[in-house]
Amino acid sequence: MDEVNGYRLQVSRQEDFCEVIYECEYLGVNYYNFPFAFQSGTWYWRVSPINENEQWVWSTPRKFRINQEAVPFPVPLVEEIMDSIPDSHPRIWATSDRLEEFRSFVNGKGKSIYEKTLHAVMSRMEEGLTPEPTFNYPPGYVPDEQWIEDCNRLKKEAIGSTRKMQETALIYFVSGDVSMGLHAKKQLLHIADWDPAGATSYQIDHQVHRAIAYRSAIVFDWLYDLLSQDEKQFVLATLKVRTETMLGDLSGSGIPITENPYDSHGWTAFGYIGIIAVALLGEIPEAELWFKQVVPAYINLLPPWGGEDGGWAQGTGYWQVSSFMNKEMMDVLLYASGFNLYDKAHARNEGRYPLYAYPHGSPTGVFGDENDIKPNGYNVSLLRRIAEMQGDARLQWAWKALGQSPLNVMFDYFYGDDSLTPIPPYDWPKAIWFQDIGWVAMHSELYDPLRVSLYFKSSRYGSYNHSHADQNSFIIHAYGEDLAIDSGWYDWYGSTHHEKFTRQTLAHNAITLNGGVGQPVHDMEASGTVTGFVTHPLFDAASGDALAAYEGSLDQAERHILYIRPNLFVIIDRLRCTDDTDAVFEWRLHAAEQLIIDEDAKGARIHKGHAGLNVKLHYPEQWQASVEEKYKDQQGKEVRPEGRFAHQPDQLHATFMTPQSGKTMIVSTLEPHRIGEIPHRVRCENDGNFLHLTLKDRTSVYIRLAEEGLVTADRYQFDAVALVVHSSGGVMLLRGTKLFLDGHVLIESDSICTVAIDDEDLAASCLEEWELRIYRPNLKKIKRMNGVDVEAGDATREQLMMSGVQCEPIVEQSSANQVKGARLTMEGGAHTFRLNAAPTSAEGPDVELKVSIDGVMQKVRMRSAIDLYGRQLSWGSLTNEEGEYRIIDAPVGLLFDVCGRQENVVLPQNASFVVYEEPRQIVLEKIIHQPENKKQG
Repeated sequence: MDEVNGYRLQVSRQEDFCEVIYECEYLGVNYYNFPFAFQSGTWYWRVSPINENEQWVWSTPRKFRINQEAVPFPVPLVEEIMDSIPDSHPRIWATSDRLEEFRSFVNGKGKSIYEKTLHAVMSRMEEGLTPEPTFNYPPGYVPDEQWIEDCNRLKKEAIGSTRKMQETALIYFVSGDVSMGLHAKKQLLHIADWDPAGATSYQIDHQVHRAIAYRSAIVFDWLYDLLSQDEKQFVLATLKVRTETMLGDLSGSGIPITENPYDSHGWTAFGYIGIIAVALLGEIPEAELWFKQVVPAYINLLPPWGGEDGGWAQGTGYWQVSSFMNKEMMDVLLYASGFNLYDKAHARNEGRYPLYAYPHGSPTGVFGDENDIKPNGYNVSLLRRIAEMQGDARLQWAWKALGQSPLNVMFDYFYGDDSLTPIPPYDWPKAIWFQDIGWVAMHSELYDPLRVSLYFKSSRYGSYNHSHADQNSFIIHAYGEDLAIDSGWYDWYGSTHHEKFTRQTLAHNAITLNGGVGQPVHDMEASGTVTGFVTHPLFDAASGDALAAYEGSLDQAERHILYIRPNLFVIIDRLRCTDDTDAVFEWRLHAAEQLIIDEDAKGARIHKGHAGLNVKLHYPEQWQASVEEKYKDQQGKEVRPEGRFAHQPDQLHATFMTPQSGKTMIVSTLEPHRIGEIPHRVRCENDGNFLHLTLKDRTSVYIRLAEEGLVTADRYQFDAVALVVHSSGGVMLLRGTKLFLDGHVLIESDSICTVAIDDEDLAASCLEEWELRIYRPNLKKIKRMNGVDVEAGDATREQLMMSGVQCEPIVEQSSANQVKGARLTMEGGAHTFRLNAAPTSAEGPDVELKVSIDGVMQKVRMRSAIDLYGRQLSWGSLTNEEGEYRIIDAPVGLLFDVCGRQENVVLPQNASFVVYEEPRQIVLEKIIHQPENKKQG
């Protein structure tokens, strides 16, 4: 708020604040770190501005709940953190009392990166120092290809010089070789002499400027004992200028980054200032001010692009780099002061993000800039670090399943815990909702690199920074191929192609109007919301509302996605214009290589590599369709990518257009399949009040057409957007409140929700606290997914406040108090439960598997568990040579971690694998490839 002197903060157990448990009477910034851990249960907080009249205008109370299993994360006062940093050097990555341990990594996990770095340093010893770079463009120059080329040259020369300096200093830091230290000192003094207002200035290139500043500070710390007093003062003088320049931009005039942290490069620079402050404490007085200004805010606001569930809204490409840069500050603070930012909730859950949104076998990343990048060494290094810091064996499995090497940068010297035995994520579901960023990932299987996957986005972060105007869009990967893709390229930020195509809604599998009109770019308010999500062994569902993203052109913009395992998606779009206007609604679909429109314009076939996607539009009846092979903006002008993407092959862009109308509903099915398999026909019948989709296994999907009231479909009555009746007996109510069978209530809710249930599993979601009544006479017990019972009995508010769920039986009074169901009151969000005697995940006894490779028998000792879906899962490793093998015989559920299951598989040495269901013998035969010259002879 403007014209206030600060804020007053209160925390209470009661929403009416009749008893204040904690109070901060004066808060001069927009964040606060609690120096203690709250007890578990529900709490409320509020703030009031402090003004001259001392009239308290309290904000609406906000609620938070702390699980009983929560990891405490108290944040000491900044002075306490600062006092825990030693006065002596070194401080970066190791203090003097830990230096011997740090150096010992050279014989263990740090061996390969040390040897690689040493080789690189030795090969450069005779090279001269890089001259101070030049850059002959004035500030404010409009970027073009030549400007981009010269910027890249500047970065290569300047940032490359700082990297070489730090690598040389690292060799000294690890080995104690003074000759290396003196060589690094020469580089440090040379770079310190570069003009902070010249070509390496913040104004010319802030990435270059910040790299010089923070890497010079690190090297200063490592070389401290080799620097004379004059040399120290010389380096400190230039570091002070560069750091004050950075801080002035981030916290000076205008909106400080603490109030608007949604600045990708600015946030990284903010963390680097923290690193500089740690290195220079006690050397110059400004370092203490920098520390106090940066560190508390960094602890509180990290990460700006996600929340406690571990997501990263800018997309997988920018997660890679940004997460690495965040960990630079996290690691420096940890080893200098002992304060562990890895205990913060986001850091503890971050490993779920690459495992679900960027899993092994992915052909590309998803959403945002640089989403074309496959999982690589970044993923390996990051997952190794997260697995180590969280002690999480599932993440150890995740990076090993990638089958790649770490990034092999300096951090890898101390990243990883090789003693952590990998375990597949048997106790994690196949789908996830990252509620803080508005993403959903649905998978046929987590263990299989050739899985079927759909990614859906409806995010509160809008189209800002590196995010695109793609609310309510989806991406489909299957069998190792990218099928329904995010099209366009990130040639450079702000290029014509990037601005007018890649960022635009028309480049995504989303809805546009009237010739490509979509959502605005560079706008956080152009946002979406995931309004519902359930994951169940039979099916998943996600619903999104992108109304805010269309800025008043639509009065309804809903998309609902049903995933009926193993490989069918049903998408329902409900769209309505504002103010009695009409529009042509456009359903967009993009492919990488081959996209063929059906003759009736009611579908398409996508092919790529070993996979295909069969798309059918079942409603409305009339369509027009076109395919464009060029990258065209909204005005129809071609905007090709430039730079490194100039010669990329064209992608294919399909547009399916409805007749002009004020509103419509679009119902589509999308079936990924392997090439050679015939897609299954989905039968669609229009009853007038509902559409009836009948799937191959006789599963039925009923989709509402009626404007209001109950829909009667066969034996069912429902008020929802859709109802799924699975052939195995499970049902899903999508965004509704009532479901009846033959007039008897099955599901009842006091708020619109999504519910999926069968005899063993219940999943339900709603955005607000709500009451759900389930009527199943055989419902005896409800358990959380970890096996802990949800205790039934007299409902108490305390139970809801402590656990987020309260439960009581529904009793039939006229039948000797017979239980006929359960009443659940739940906090907003997604909830999953196991019912009755359904097993919950747990480790089991070791099992033995017989394996024959080229006729040689071996016995593999395997660990086992019951996974989240009640299946037996076993895992282990072969004793085999690297090479290509033919699978002669194997269990149906065999999946090799790196390559999945195909007729022929390329295996690494000692390949790891999982088997779900009953393990039995594996028979492999190595394929010997003859050299070409022998074949020809």
